[in-house]
Amino acid sequence: MMRQTRICFVCDDLLKGLDQRNPSASYFLGLSKHINLSGADSAAFRIHQDQHKIRGIARFPVASEDFPRILKVVFYPIPEWMFVRRFCSDSWNREFDLYHLYGPKIMKLGVPFVVSIDSTYRTSAELGYPYRGPRLELLSRLMKRNLQQAIFVNPFTRFAAERIIEEFTISPTRVHVIPPGVDTDRFKPRRETSSETVNALFVGSEFRRKGGEILLEALSRIPEEKHLRLTIVSRDFTPSVKGRIRFLGSVPYGQLLQTFASSDIFIVPGTAEAYGFAQLEAMASGLASVAPDHPLRREIAEDSAVYFKSGESSDLAEKLMQLADDVVRIRSLGKIARNIVESRHRWDIVSKQISDLYDDALEEARA
Repeated sequence: MMRQTRICFVCDDLLKGLDQRNPSASYFLGLSKHINLSGADSAAFRIHQDQHKIRGIARFPVASEDFPRILKVVFYPIPEWMFVRRFCSDSWNREFDLYHLYGPKIMKLGVPFVVSIDSTYRTSAELGYPYRGPRLELLSRLMKRNLQQAIFVNPFTRFAAERIIEEFTISPTRVHVIPPGVDTDRFKPRRETSSETVNALFVGSEFRRKGGEILLEALSRIPEEKHLRLTIVSRDFTPSVKGRIRFLGSVPYGQLLQTFASSDIFIVPGTAEAYGFAQLEAMASGLASVAPDHPLRREIAEDSAVYFKSGESSDLAEKLMQLADDVVRIRSLGKIARNIVESRHRWDIVSKQISDLYDDALEEARA
């Protein structure tokens, strides 16, 4: 009997990700539900930690509603990516045929692995992430070593792929652009309503880093009679402004679905976003986007967004006022957004591309 192919997903924090708000765990959870190649039960590994010292790993079954019966895939959550090396021993190398990493995590591995990635550290710094000086150089060197060891690198965008090839001198034949998926059954457009109020939405854990101040300044420029209301979902915002702003803090996954469904416009106020899973969920929900005029944002949203001059709150305010006066355009943009998601971000489409990448990686490893 042919031995089953065994794949290990490596993500930052699986248990936190069960509510679908952790990007890496959300990605692997979605992927696992659609790579249905066999009847094996999936399992997870949990690291036991005490004062930053690894004390052991325990394997435990996972509820079927969270992990369907799939190809033998093991989720390996890690709180600190540097600790992975301790568990890449010969016994682990014999247990798995392929590792799939979300972001660079393993420095040296005796089995083939592929890496899915949204951006390089240097590109993220250019976008506005707090990577500077020696720390940026160290992280970039570690990423280069990791990606050069991978059989294949899977950037989510062409924008990221070009940067990876240029920065790390990786052959384009080893770089495969496959975008992330989104649950189009859970995130879906609402029924059209006749409300005069246009509901705008911001979703992001780090409100200020992601351009929150620009958004608030833009909102202050919009007259009250425009009937524009803003909802903020973030753990990083102190509600000092009242009136048209509704602050929800961090919300459960179910409530977030309702929040998307009750909104009309999704706002990306800044460029400090390496990909933007929340925008993808908004597009699946049939929301129009307002985003900075940047190649990355244009690649993701295409014609489903209105673009403003990056960093200019006055232009953002102008674009929001134009949309607030044109409900027909909002609905048209939302339909375009949904079509984009259905054509390339459905999990059945993405999982087929990833499954083919696994086959190629394993064939490459045997050569």
